[in-house]
This record gives sequence, C-alpha cells and structure tokens, in this order.
Amino acid sequence: MTDRAVTPDPQPAGRAALLAAARAELAQVGVGGLSLRAVARRAGVSHAAPKYHFSHRAGLLSALAAEGFAALARGVDAVVAAPGPPIQRLTAAGRAYLRYARDEPELFDLMYRPELLSAGDPVLLAAKRRAFQGLARVVREIRSDLRTDVDADTVVLLAWATVHGIAVLLRDQALEAIGAAEDAAHSEVLADALVKAFGHLAAQPADGA
Repeated sequence: MTDRAVTPDPQPAGRAALLAAARAELAQVGVGGLSLRAVARRAGVSHAAPKYHFSHRAGLLSALAAEGFAALARGVDAVVAAPGPPIQRLTAAGRAYLRYARDEPELFDLMYRPELLSAGDPVLLAAKRRAFQGLARVVREIRSDLRTDVDADTVVLLAWATVHGIAVLLRDQALEAIGAAEDAAHSEVLADALVKAFGHLAAQPADGA
C-alpha cells in the first residue's frame, strides 16, 4: 500500500505536527531509528511533508535539536532569574542542566551530535547560543569573587564543560564502574559539589593579600 499523494500543508501547524511526531519517534526508537517516512506516518500526513518543511533528515533533526536547546534555556533561565545569591543560582542552574539531560536523554544526545545536524542552520545556532546565556550570566556574576586570573569566558567554559561532563557520565551510566550512585539525588549532590568548588575558589585569599 502506497501513501496517498497530497500537497503537504504549508502552514506552521503542519511543521509543528511533524516536530511533535518526530519528538515521539525519537523517544521511542532513538535517533538511529528515526526516519522521515515514520515521522510522516505518525503525524498522519503525506510522506512528502517532512521534505517539504525540512528538506532532508538533517533539517528535521536540526529543528528538533533547536527545540531542545530552547527548552534547556528556559529551564536554566528560570532558576538563574530567581532571587538569591549568585552561587545559589549557579547551583540551581547546574541542577536544571542535569535534570534536563536526565529527563530528555534521546533529545539531549541529539543536541550534541553535530554529524547528524545541519551545521549552518541559523535557528539551531541561535538556540545553542541562547541556551548558554543564563549559565554564562551567573558565572560572570561570581567571576569577580574568584581568586583566579583566568578570564571570564574560560571560567564559563569550565563550568559548562564540567556540568555537561557529569550529565554525559550519568546518561551513559559510566559512574557505575566506580561504584557511584546514578540516581536523581546523586545528580543533585554532583551539582552542589561543582558549585562548592567554585565557592572554594572564591573563598581563597588573593595572592599577596
């Protein structure tokens, strides 16, 4: 039985329906099993519709990844914007990052698979930048208190690399090899430990003080 030939819906609702279907497919079969035809079938549209809206598989995956970065940004921004000391909000940002990686494992994995995405996609690039603005902002707030001559951008990169590394280790269940717990509570402990390390730097007297 062949798919009925219809003109794909050019309206935004058609694109949104395909993205919702792709998100469901991703969660069910993983990125390796996701196909444009399966997404179209789940969305109840012509098999030509995904190509109409996204041109190719990489275009669809890039749109999904952009949605993932946007959701991550919302989660981090919400806690960074809350009242409280910067070090407390940095803890909350780390927890939000780890929580997102835990709750959306397939999408989180896709977001960091550049070989599957359209590298120059402007929407994806903008979403990536936006996702790190909240974390960067709160790290820069505590940067002046850190007893280090490392520039602010490097401190931001260090904070992101550390929390991302923890997220990947938890996702891949790599901590089991050293007997560490891998549940949600341990994610909180790791996020807190990261921030305590930054706090320790801030508490150290400056050289020559």
